[in-house]
Amino acid sequence: MRQYYQQFTLAYTNRMGDMVEERMRKAIVMVGSIWFTAWVNARQPDLDTFGEVYEEQLAKEQKEAEDAYQKREIKGRSHDD
Repeated sequence: MRQYYQQFTLAYTNRMGDMVEERMRKAIVMVGSIWFTAWVNARQPDLDTFGEVYEEQLAKEQKEAEDAYQKREIKGRSHDD
């Protein structure tokens, strides 16, 4: 593990100032803006019921996969050339 001398660490911190903190704040705003834009572009779906719809769809797909497995049906692409 690399360790720096205390003098170097203090000098580095003084020269950097609040640059790291400022970049972190800008990154947080940027990520939030990306998520908000994606939500707006998706026509602002109701996020309170979004999870329920996804869970219902996932449960349906899992049941279909389980039924296909029980019937020994092959799901996927053909391996024939």
